[in-house]
Amino acid sequence: MASGGVTYGITSLLAFDDGWREESFKSLTFQFYRGASTIGLIVRETTQAIWDSLQPVFMPIPTEEMWKGKAQRYQQLWNLPNCIAAIEGNHIRVKNFAYSGSSNFNYKGYSSIVLMASADADSLQQLITSHVGNLLRKQKLNLPEPQHLPGNDDGDPFPFYKCGDEAFPLLPYLMRPYPKRVVNSARRSYNFRLSRGRKSIECAFGILTSKFRIFEGPICCEDETVKKIVQAACVLHNFIRVREGIFLF
Repeated sequence: MASGGVTYGITSLLAFDDGWREESFKSLTFQFYRGASTIGLIVRETTQAIWDSLQPVFMPIPTEEMWKGKAQRYQQLWNLPNCIAAIEGNHIRVKNFAYSGSSNFNYKGYSSIVLMASADADSLQQLITSHVGNLLRKQKLNLPEPQHLPGNDDGDPFPFYKCGDEAFPLLPYLMRPYPKRVVNSARRSYNFRLSRGRKSIECAFGILTSKFRIFEGPICCEDETVKKIVQAACVLHNFIRVREGIFLF
């Protein structure tokens, strides 16, 4: 594991405050007299240790009661009943990986990997894993049983769900806007409410980028190292939000 000085340098590579200076792999190499491959190894070990230590506490798989609490928070802050989270993909800019060709080249004109994440009403990141969709389909994410929407006690119970944009399919656990070609007054109101609820994940990505300077430019690492850096940054985002705010799990 890295020594204290190198670990501090890696931390400043990920995060910054007003008094910190921006670090890079190259500057760490010269500052601590370590080879580039050694710095890369230390970064992978440190970011993995951050994830292993913080994920069980600050990004756990919610229980049924925790989901209900998140739904109440969504209703309180965004006036969106039964919603437990917003989901969206975000392009993380990277330097093109070796031998990857154009596989990571996106429609925006640069190389990237896609961070598919969800956030609750307070913009706390949740479940950054590609297996979430399968877990939802198999009903293994402890979602509560459907319940009546406010003011509609005589209607059918409505499932708890995540909200997404037009890129996502309409599913029992995932709500998306109506297409513009079929919008009427009531559907326009629904689209507005759903769009407002999605701001929590947009705010989460904005906070992540503003707090962690490494996301302001392309990340020049191997594929697995980039994934570990992103995981560490996301769980540190939650750690900071919880410690500096009033958010409860």
